[in-house]
Amino acid sequence: MKRKKGIILGITLMMFLVIAILGTSIMAIVMGKARQANDLEKRTQAYFFARSGVEIAIQYLIDKPSENDSQNKIWILHGNLPAPGANSNFSISEKTREGEWYSNVRNALEEFRNNEGKGEEVVTAMWQEVEKLNILSLGTASDVTRVVSYMGRYTIPDTVFPFALYATGDINVKGSSEIIGKIGTTDIDNVSGIAEENIVVVEEGINYEYPEFKKCTFSSPNATNATEIKGDGYYIYDKFIESIKITTELDKVMTVRINTLVSDKKNPFNIVIDGPGKVELYIDNLSSPNGSINWGNTEGDPGKLSIYYRHTVTKENEKAVGTIDLSAFKMSGTLFIYGEHDLDLKNTPEITFGTSDKSGFKLNGLMIVEGAYDITANGGLHGDNVATLIYAPDSDVVLVGNPKFYGGIVAKTFDSGGNTLLSRIIDSAENPIDIIIDKMSSELWGE
Repeated sequence: MKRKKGIILGITLMMFLVIAILGTSIMAIVMGKARQANDLEKRTQAYFFARSGVEIAIQYLIDKPSENDSQNKIWILHGNLPAPGANSNFSISEKTREGEWYSNVRNALEEFRNNEGKGEEVVTAMWQEVEKLNILSLGTASDVTRVVSYMGRYTIPDTVFPFALYATGDINVKGSSEIIGKIGTTDIDNVSGIAEENIVVVEEGINYEYPEFKKCTFSSPNATNATEIKGDGYYIYDKFIESIKITTELDKVMTVRINTLVSDKKNPFNIVIDGPGKVELYIDNLSSPNGSINWGNTEGDPGKLSIYYRHTVTKENEKAVGTIDLSAFKMSGTLFIYGEHDLDLKNTPEITFGTSDKSGFKLNGLMIVEGAYDITANGGLHGDNVATLIYAPDSDVVLVGNPKFYGGIVAKTFDSGGNTLLSRIIDSAENPIDIIIDKMSSELWGE
């Protein structure tokens, strides 16, 4: 009997030991998971603090007054995010781009956070390099810090493009044609028809560089004549489709290639950008589109769309493709045209916004033309009440009739007549800078 009692006691003790070990293990696992969940929560919170710092920095750059020496400064925005419904109260510090603030911004920003920005949720540095905007943002939640970097084009008119028109060659303004805003030139003798007080002479010129023209690698078709596009890929169209919807996702840039925009002379096409994300659209043929992209009863958000078109003209196909006719085209976004041309062409390739019998090209955003073109608008209501920036430093621009452009033009030469209006006052937008900064470029995020 005593032996049985001893065995039972031993078994009981072993069971208690096993239960204790299991309990301790389970508790350790639970506590580990809790710590992991807590760490994940803090990491996620810190990441979104850093992302918020970037958004606040962009808004600050939109709202702040112009700075003449913006190339040599770094602005530090630091503080805590406001409670829901409250206003943010961030401090701004200014640094000169020298020493570590030039060679290693990350280390300099970390040191700033540990000293002047100690205990603050967001510490963000922003600086400009020519037309490139750089933002580095640190977000801190408790003892966890995450860093987010952002790169985009920074083209605030007052700092990078302070003119209604800038041309390195001749500028001729005739008849009732009017330019509202400053005219930039390398030589005052190049300008006729403009009062001297509106002319700014930049003797050494301004080196406006072209942004990167991206290439699309998709070569195998995903679908033919699709009415809805929901993912990256190459889509073939061999017949007219009246309506196409491109559906995007949050915080993603879709890459879509289309072989051509098949037009119907009587019925225009309409491509809608739906969803919160952005689209980089590569078009193989944009010679004479009749329709609209990212356009509706009200202009679409220009930040949602960038179009890339490589226009190749050789001596053999010059007559067939030498002209890009945009007279029946409307879009909101950035239009990149890369002119890949033979040097021995008989005529300079042309981009036309239309003639007097057509309604005219309308662009809410930025048009970048790389290469030498004759860009013409002859009559019509081209760009009427739409914010338009034409960046074509190697092209000759001729506007006659009654086109109206509210924005600015960079060109090689400029000639206008009739009732042309070129104005830096953008009637259709409360803040013209808001159209240009960030929204006009494909952004690059990183961590």
